[in-house]
Amino acid sequence: MNINARLLLPIPNSSSIDIESPTEEGVPIMDDPCEHWMSTDEVAQHLKIPPKTLANWASLGRGPRFARIGRFRRYKLSDLIAWEQTLPYRGETPSRDITDDPRKAA
Repeated sequence: MNINARLLLPIPNSSSIDIESPTEEGVPIMDDPCEHWMSTDEVAQHLKIPPKTLANWASLGRGPRFARIGRFRRYKLSDLIAWEQTLPYRGETPSRDITDDPRKAA
């Protein structure tokens, strides 16, 4: 058997794909204002933090979700908004059990 033959995937019937107007739940994807991509500088400016902080958070697995496009990190506005809504407000701290903290263990 030819090795390349095993790697080929079936091509769906082109008549079943609507390339002209991709939609998600009836809303055109490109017309949704929360679905555009932001650069690291744009996100940093929005959050009023240095871009290097975003790079640090990304290396630690923190901060807003991002996608790598080439060597650049891009942030979807809807993901940034969702992440912001999870942050504590006015000095509130997320509730957690003190016994979860190994420093407080007796």
